[in-house]
Amino acid sequence: MFAQKEFQFHVGPSFFYAKDEIVAQSVFTGSALSISTSFGIVKPHHITRFQTGFTAGDLYSKSGDQWIVRAPSAQFSHLRSLTSGRVNHYIGLGIDLQSLFIDSQFRTLPTFYDGRKSGFLDINFSLLYDLRYKISSSIDFFGAVELPVISYLFRPGYAVFDPDELIGKDDSFANVIRSGSWTNGIESPSFTTNIGVQEHIRNGLSVVINYQYQYNLNGNFKRYLGLRQSISVGVKRSW
Repeated sequence: MFAQKEFQFHVGPSFFYAKDEIVAQSVFTGSALSISTSFGIVKPHHITRFQTGFTAGDLYSKSGDQWIVRAPSAQFSHLRSLTSGRVNHYIGLGIDLQSLFIDSQFRTLPTFYDGRKSGFLDINFSLLYDLRYKISSSIDFFGAVELPVISYLFRPGYAVFDPDELIGKDDSFANVIRSGSWTNGIESPSFTTNIGVQEHIRNGLSVVINYQYQYNLNGNFKRYLGLRQSISVGVKRSW
């Protein structure tokens, strides 16, 4: 069966908004640089793709507290075509690893908290939907939605939103999650959307412009809200 291989490289800015819904003043905003690569195998009725990404930047609160963030990610997905022609619809499943490493500097707190490092890792098992629309012989429009159905949240660090509650009554780290926890898309709603255009140049080479929006609401009582918007320009090589 005929199979086409694809490789993509993207780079562009990302913009973050992170908030603790209980501690209203804990709002962090900022920008970062994101880089991603992907490799895919496209068959007449199937698409299999592996993607990696890395984001680095600084976030600040109104009081001057700082997060230095590093966010590597990876995703494996498999999609099946529902239609063929000028408009193509795909549905599938994906395994998505999203991690965030934070070096926090709290200017408003004692130096005991400065330089504290924490880490978060989400493993998402998601439903995927892709839309491909051929505008002309050289330009394609695409859109995609990712909906996590069940996730495993692992936090080897602490809840940096709540530095005053780090230490419990027994002088232990009260907010540490020792072994992680399972959650579902209703308890911790999240989604990722992509829209963009692709222009075919020649000899299997294309230019791609992509916009991505991510929404995450998780933690106890749907506490932690995270929004991320990314704009990227990339090149795609098919053979």
